[in-house]
Amino acid sequence: MPYYHVAIANKSGKDRWAFAFNMSKEQVDERIVLPFKQQRPFMCEKRVIQPSDIEFVKISKTDKKYSEILHKSGRKRTFRKVMSRLVAERGDEDEHIDEWYVIDAGKDVTRELIGEISLSKEIPKARTLFDNLITHPKIKQASQSQFENEQYRLAVLEAMISLEVMIKEKAKYPTDNKGKELSGVPLMHKVFDPDDPILSWRKDTRQIDRDELEGYKHIFAGAMQGIRDPKAHAIFQISPMRALKLLTLATLLAELVDASEYIEQNQK
Repeated sequence: MPYYHVAIANKSGKDRWAFAFNMSKEQVDERIVLPFKQQRPFMCEKRVIQPSDIEFVKISKTDKKYSEILHKSGRKRTFRKVMSRLVAERGDEDEHIDEWYVIDAGKDVTRELIGEISLSKEIPKARTLFDNLITHPKIKQASQSQFENEQYRLAVLEAMISLEVMIKEKAKYPTDNKGKELSGVPLMHKVFDPDDPILSWRKDTRQIDRDELEGYKHIFAGAMQGIRDPKAHAIFQISPMRALKLLTLATLLAELVDASEYIEQNQK
């Protein structure tokens, strides 16, 4: 007997996510699919879901129950613990590691049951805005095909990787004290250090310019740690509009990299 599992994200509310597990085909049709298609409120995890407030829906099918999947192997339990620690370290309180582990373990049947993806009204708007907002050629090249194929998490990941490569290339591949090439957060801290920058779009040394570079140093570092790394570990689900917002941030940062100048290290 197949089991159906549902994840729903609301646009509003303290805890955006609602989940339902171990449903039969008849139950998922009656409780989720039919009300959604008819745009009627329905219950999920003892919560009333308004179709107009839905940001994301995923329905998956497995041949085992929720509890059986979670306890399938010790190795996978260890994986969940590692992911839980990553989430806790970032302070994300709204992640549901076990729930998403089960959802992602099954076959995605969202389109099969609902027809067009649940965000069908959002997708055309997001695609139009993509062309208007994602204007940096490298960010656009890195993310456009994935975005158009509705692979939003991958689109954001590829954009952030492209941004990091741009910074490495323009900063001439900086290294740490041991000669190891820097990447991620350490790379951003070194390249945009206001006291000793490698790249800067500000030529003045006034405090206001230093403060700006200091602030953007943390934004660049945050983009690597808070956006790129979690996406690489595949622990976030993402909607078209949220992906677009993150790609817009990548575009802004890429434009700053283009506007920056390399500061010769031997001239410091």
